[in-house]
Parts: sequence; C-alpha cells; structure tokens
Amino acid sequence: MRILCLLAAMIPFLLTAEQLPDQPFSDGERLTYDLSYGIVPAGTATFLVRAENLPDGTPVFRFILRAQTNAVIDRVFKVRDTIVSITDRQVDHAIRYIKRQHEGGKQGEEQVDFDWVANQATRTRDNEVEKPIAVTPGMLDPLSILYRCRLQADAVGDTLSLPITDGKRTYTGEIKLLRRETIKVSGQSYDTFYIEPDMQRANGVSARYKRAKVGIWITADDRHLPVKVTVALPVGSFTGELSGIVTKE
Repeated sequence: MRILCLLAAMIPFLLTAEQLPDQPFSDGERLTYDLSYGIVPAGTATFLVRAENLPDGTPVFRFILRAQTNAVIDRVFKVRDTIVSITDRQVDHAIRYIKRQHEGGKQGEEQVDFDWVANQATRTRDNEVEKPIAVTPGMLDPLSILYRCRLQADAVGDTLSLPITDGKRTYTGEIKLLRRETIKVSGQSYDTFYIEPDMQRANGVSARYKRAKVGIWITADDRHLPVKVTVALPVGSFTGELSGIVTKE
C-alpha cells in the first residue's frame, strides 16, 4: 500500500504577521482526503501546515502529511505513514525532510538535512548516515514541492520546472497546467485547473511510477486548493478527494 503515500503526496489557508500576503496557505491549515482503490475505500490522508521558528529564530513552515489505511484494508496491509517537511517561509528551499513508514510488517525512518552553505543534503536512514549528495539552489523535497506548485500555478499552458530530492537522488519535476474545468467533489462544484506531472521526465523515479498517469485538480482561485488527484497504474487506479477543510486550529 505504498501507493497511499504516493497518492497523498501527489495531492498538492488565514494569514499570520510573518507570512507573505499572497500565499495560499497558512498556519493551522488542515486538509483531509478520502483515498480509494477503484471503487473500494482504502484510507485517508491529512495535510497540515504549521508556522514555526527554528531555535535560532529563523521563521519556517512545517508541512505534515499523515496517511493511513482504513480498518478493512488494515487486515490485508496496514499503513501508518508520516512525512514532514521544513522549509523557509517563502518555500524557496528545503531545510529538513523526515519520513516515518509503517507498512505491513515493515517499519523505517529516514531524515534528510540540507546544508545550504556546502550545497549538499545528507540522508540518515534507520540511524545510518549516508554519503551527502550535491543539491542546487531552490531544491525542495517531495512534500514541500506541492506547496511550491500552489504558489506558482497561474494559468493554463504554464509548465512548472521544479528541482526535487529525497536525499538519495535529485531530479527536475515538470508539471503542466493543461486546462480549466468544473468538477464535483463530495457534492460540491469547484472551478479548477487540471494539471499533470510529467513522470517520464522525472529522472530517478522508479520505472513502475514512470508508467503512472497522474492527474491533479486545484481550484482556480487564489487558494489553489488541491481537491482531487488520480493515479493510474498497471495494477489499478487510485483516487483521493478532498473531504474536509479546517482553516485554523
């Protein structure tokens, strides 16, 4: 069921005094999605936004994704995954990326720390420190890239080229804004942009995910809320639909 986190991660908010006025997300935002495999309910994913300060006073965003299977799927393959991304408030670069996985009988944790003086990222996996890799200015992680995309999405025909790393490999993700359309999610109509990540051009992505066709619908207003995502793979299709919004906790 790793696809649950893939699906959730594809799903790419009240202002604070330290936040940029044109950002579509802010401290306290919580988005909840219902995930399904075909027509079968599979679980939920929740995205959280936290505005914090590092110990040295640097203002940052902490983005949190939690994905879990429901009680029925738990009997087959239980998933309880958490992904955390820490970036600067402009979402210009990643500072730390954490992934905690509990999938079936497998558990693991990894953390990627970014050193922007040395322009490198170091991944620690299950307490083992790996060799640093080189990173370029503006590089983000697989979670924060969703929020950067929301900041940049503007008009049909645009193509966003965004550098990404998970601490093991780096690649440039390309996302195309293909059309504008109205869709209905959870009984509510949304005016949206339909966008597609170009998985074929994502160097370092495994072959099975390169064969995926991913579609994302984000609202065409200034919030750019992701309301629906679909992932079509040879093993079947997966869908995530927005089911709950909290703008301040």
